[in-house]
Amino acid sequence: MSAFVLKRRVGGTSLLLLDDLTSSVDASTESRMMEIIMGEFHTATVIMVSHRLGVVVDMFNRVLIMDKGQLVEDEAPRTLAKTDGSWFAQLLKSAKEH
Repeated sequence: MSAFVLKRRVGGTSLLLLDDLTSSVDASTESRMMEIIMGEFHTATVIMVSHRLGVVVDMFNRVLIMDKGQLVEDEAPRTLAKTDGSWFAQLLKSAKEH
């Protein structure tokens, strides 16, 4: 499991950094893990790197899409999912096809 978790208190704010935490678990386990994380860290800023986009749409209020080190999208995931030509919408469509 190649996961990285960092919890840090910065200026009175909790920050949780998750790097591909759920990459090697099944969907049910992933769902339960995210419920626990969001319950325990509901007042924290949670930054998560994920290749599973369903969890992003359901659990997060903002998505950042990077391409070659450049920020190309920064918006609510549900908004991006409905935006024609959005990178995020294209990624969601591709994920559903596979």
